[in-house]
Amino acid sequence: MTSVRKLIQGTVLALACWTTVFFSEPLISMPLATAAPMIVIAAGVPRFLAESRDYDLLFSQLADHHIAAFLPTFQYQEHPTSLSLGYEADFLPPCHADDAAFEAMRTYNIKLIVPGQLLYAIASSTDPLQDLIACAGPDMIAAVLSIDEPFGAINDWQSPNQDVETLYNRVKTIDPNLPVMMVHAPVAAYMADADGNIHTITSSESAFYLETTRKLSEFSDMVGFDVYPIALDGGTITTPEQAPRVPSNAGLFIADYLNWIHENIPDRPSFMVLQAFSFSRQFAEPPYTDLFPTQQELKLMACQVLEYQGQTLVWWGQSFLKEGDEAFWQSVLTVSENMATNGHDYCREI
Repeated sequence: MTSVRKLIQGTVLALACWTTVFFSEPLISMPLATAAPMIVIAAGVPRFLAESRDYDLLFSQLADHHIAAFLPTFQYQEHPTSLSLGYEADFLPPCHADDAAFEAMRTYNIKLIVPGQLLYAIASSTDPLQDLIACAGPDMIAAVLSIDEPFGAINDWQSPNQDVETLYNRVKTIDPNLPVMMVHAPVAAYMADADGNIHTITSSESAFYLETTRKLSEFSDMVGFDVYPIALDGGTITTPEQAPRVPSNAGLFIADYLNWIHENIPDRPSFMVLQAFSFSRQFAEPPYTDLFPTQQELKLMACQVLEYQGQTLVWWGQSFLKEGDEAFWQSVLTVSENMATNGHDYCREI
């Protein structure tokens, strides 16, 4: 099996030729190059799968559908307060090599994406990454995730890169070859001014955000954006190409962000974090009717990552899924398996 770490460090050249239904304009048709595999990462699993803490069941299901790596997040509610099962601790120091989570990972060869913010919040007399490598085992850590959406986490605007640079250097001190992933928030369509009034983002505000994002990305080895277009209020984000306008065609979102990465950070492999949830599931008491991506929309989003030279796709938000959402989760698994095993042919069949 090809090393997940080596794939993450590489650059994908494979592209598929296809057009869309949900995404209302045809994608640019490009000739198929090498059929490099698509890496699929699961950022969490549904609560109904995670709650028992049966990691053999969890990782066997991911492995059965060719999901290569796992980012441990167990958040199941966002509003009115953020709540998690707290099982992230099972994948962090203090730990032992024979812990159930690590034994199951090794059994099913599911690599770990380390949440860097959580890792380096641990007080330890030794380096926590070194401790975690000892627990997970050789080559079982695929990457470290940097500070999530780092623009919003900047504490010192005199040195805006300081925190991501520190995290990056700590990782490289332990393992110079271990990739650091960085995921950015999309460009917001609306901004709040100093008085709290909401206004449409300006071209200069968008340019400032993207330039800051570019500079932050220097302290990473792989760059992506999280884009979740299936929503009742889907007009809350825009894209680097479309700002300050709000695109009416959801098909522009993923393509625009990948194109921006390739043009502005050309020496970094790209990835996209895709929507595996309904925004209504983030609430304790959903304020509106559920709106999930259909299986066809999941496929179209995933195939657009491949079409626009993304190497890796990450599913996020599935930890918000509840009992009764099993069919939707199965759709995510089905699309994942097809993308990981035969993405180019799969994406032609649209």
